[in-house]
Amino acid sequence: METVKAFEVNEQNFDVEVVESQQPVLVVFWEEACYPCRAMDTVLDQLAEQYEGRVRIAHIDAQSNWQTARAYDVRNFPTALLFQHGRVTETIVGVEPGAVFQKAIDDVLGGDWVI
Repeated sequence: METVKAFEVNEQNFDVEVVESQQPVLVVFWEEACYPCRAMDTVLDQLAEQYEGRVRIAHIDAQSNWQTARAYDVRNFPTALLFQHGRVTETIVGVEPGAVFQKAIDDVLGGDWVI
């Protein structure tokens, strides 16, 4: 059985993979020189496995995809944006424990969302 992991998005596929997704998507903006960002990899992969089929977990290199980072006013790294129905429903800045991300995701999954 293959392990579910967070997937990479970029400026070319961001709209299709994130904005137009039928499922909520947690996107973490990171930069190569950001050591705390690398610490997020394990948390993201755990979330991807835990929420498989219900929420998609992605990451994007903000340095290579700066137009997308600027479009969402991302200034610090890591920054996680939780999208549902093409809109940002939650912003989490900095390295946080998995429980912080789980609460945000569970709030979206359990909430009555009106488009």
